[in-house]
Amino acid sequence: MSCGRTAKRELAENQPPRSGAGLATVGIVAGYLGIAVGVVSLLALLAIIDSLGGAWD
Repeated sequence: MSCGRTAKRELAENQPPRSGAGLATVGIVAGYLGIAVGVVSLLALLAIIDSLGGAWD
């Protein structure tokens, strides 16, 4: 995510203009999707552990 933002900034600052803005955008989106998947996975894991209840006693 941060690499995509850095790439977009560098692409905007460079003269002459270079291509790659699309790849930078894909990097940003992939970063946000990775964070979302991680959060959902963590919540699912916590729900599974909670549903086990006293099984660990």
